Amino acid sequence: MEQVKVVLQDREIPRKWYNIVADLPMPMKPPLHPGTGKPVTPNDLAAIFPMNIIEHEASNKRWIKIPDEVLQKIFTMAAISSLSSLQFRKTARLPGENLLQT
Repeated sequence: MEQVKVVLQDREIPRKWYNIVADLPMPMKPPLHPGTGKPVTPNDLAAIFPMNIIEHEASNKRWIKIPDEVLQKIFTMAAISSLSSLQFRKTARLPGENLLQT
């Protein structure tokens, strides 16, 4: 199977998550607490998730803003990926070719 990599410019990186829950014909059943068997509460989740993740999971809004801290990590990882790809292209040798030019 052929792999396809899509590289977005910073301006093309989404600033909001799409939440499919807003478009479901019926609401989903809430997740159950493994210890009590009852629906989990935000307090149950707060022990393991940051509040903005809990808000996202509990929301029925169609579009949810991606937190700035998450966007910064995305931009950082995209920059690292771009630099790694550029470095590979500068040093990679293909059979019968000289160094690739960028």
